[in-house]
Amino acid sequence: MNPEVSPLEIVQTDQPVRTPGGWQSLTVGAGPISAHLVNGVFGDPLLAVKFRSRREWLLFDLGDAAVLSRRVLHTVTDVFLTHAHFDHICGFLHFLRARMTGDYPPCRIYGPPGTAYHIGNLIDGIAWDRIEDAGPEFHVADLSAGHVEWSLLKAGHPPKRLDEQSRSEDVICAHPEYQVRCVELDHGIPVLAYALDYSAEIHIDRDRLAELEVTPGNWITDLKRLLREGDTRSRVELPDGVQRTVADLRDELVTTLPGKRLVYATDFADTPLNRERLQHLAAGADLLFCEATFCTADIEQAEDTRHLTARACAEIAVAAGVGRLVPFHFSKRYTDQVDDVYAELLSVQV
Repeated sequence: MNPEVSPLEIVQTDQPVRTPGGWQSLTVGAGPISAHLVNGVFGDPLLAVKFRSRREWLLFDLGDAAVLSRRVLHTVTDVFLTHAHFDHICGFLHFLRARMTGDYPPCRIYGPPGTAYHIGNLIDGIAWDRIEDAGPEFHVADLSAGHVEWSLLKAGHPPKRLDEQSRSEDVICAHPEYQVRCVELDHGIPVLAYALDYSAEIHIDRDRLAELEVTPGNWITDLKRLLREGDTRSRVELPDGVQRTVADLRDELVTTLPGKRLVYATDFADTPLNRERLQHLAAGADLLFCEATFCTADIEQAEDTRHLTARACAEIAVAAGVGRLVPFHFSKRYTDQVDDVYAELLSVQV
């Protein structure tokens, strides 16, 4: 082992068995976010990501969502689907029902080609004769290698094609605090793996504020926004009416921690091209959520179903130099042998 490289840290679940409320969830924190593997390592894939500074949630895949509260589902802004196999999309109906009781902005849903077709058919399976114009609305992006096709799907209305955009890079969603990128992998059908890159953490030194006798307020939000935008010349007005440049306030009050990367990948075959693409996407990631569906003893089953073994999962994580690996989507045949899965993962190190 190279002494300069830290061994791979594998996040293990404390209780990987079914409880009366469903599979035990697993939560991992990384800087300003908390990531919740809602159905644990054995249940349907569904990763819910929350930024601690904001109310909004992001969802990666949409398996069984019954345990998610309406409060959470009301504040989901974006859903990133890997593909439309049942265990990755079946929670959409629960999500749809939660969005029927209130006036919510359109939710964006991203996925491989055909996603708008699948979501549209789930919506059309309901009789909407009483919804009038109050139905939930979704903007759905079918992502191909060189372009994205947007569709508007609104309950009770026919689908509308919005526009088609070319894209020369893998960024599909950009926000002042984060961006999401994707790559296509092969599972017999196209699937997408996603990387969530979120911006540096900006911390204000409260002790220094007290020394300067400056009262906290909305000006701190303005300061952080300008710093994220890279604007150091603008001036910020403090509560006492004094105006200071962003650069001066940064030097006196701000500590900045580097941005982080979370990667989510599941349901893909162990092929050289899949490995190459995922390792590039996950290079240096702080968190990698990656399927480890079978043990190597069942490699024939892994190959037949185009899933990863635990060994392949760990090898990809090591090659990508990730900080922490969260393996999941274990086959239920290992419910009573989960230690064997983790043993195989832990056997692969730098």
